[in-house]
Amino acid sequence: MLYDYQLIDDFLHKSAIKYDADNLMRTRLIVNDDGEILAFYSLCAGTRRVFKQFRHVYSVPTIGRNTALPTIELVWFGVAAKFQNQGIGSEVLKVILRRVLKTCHNIGACLFVVDSLYVARNFYLNRGFVDIGQPHKQREDIYLGISMTEIASMISKVG
Repeated sequence: MLYDYQLIDDFLHKSAIKYDADNLMRTRLIVNDDGEILAFYSLCAGTRRVFKQFRHVYSVPTIGRNTALPTIELVWFGVAAKFQNQGIGSEVLKVILRRVLKTCHNIGACLFVVDSLYVARNFYLNRGFVDIGQPHKQREDIYLGISMTEIASMISKVG
C-alpha cells in the first residue's frame, strides 16, 4: 500500500502537536525499545449521524428523532511500513478499543467511529465495524463505526 508518508510526517511533526495543545485531539505514539515509532493514532470526541443500515446491525440509543450520536473518533491510525503485516495494527487496535471503552464511561459516548482510508476498510470490517452510512468528504474513504456495547463484548472475550 502506498501512502503519502510526507503527509503523515507533517501531521506528526506539526499538526498533531498543535491539535494536542488546542485540546482538539490526542495523538499517541507506540515506540519499541530502540525508540523507533511502530505506530501512531489520534482520538477525539465528536458526534455523527448514523443511518438505518447501521442501526439495523447495532442497537444504539437515540434521543427521539435525533440520529446524531456522541462518539469517540479515530481520525489517524498508522503502522510504520517496516512493521506492517506483523500483527502490530491489530494489537494497537486492541489498546485503542480498551482506551475508548474506558473514556466512553467517563464522558458518555455510545459509538466509536473510524475515519478509514478505502484501502484499510477491510481491516476494520473484519473486526466488526460497519459503514455508518454517512458520506465521506473523500469519496473513496469511509466512516465505519462500532457500538460501545460491541467493544465491551469483544474485550471480555479477549480478556
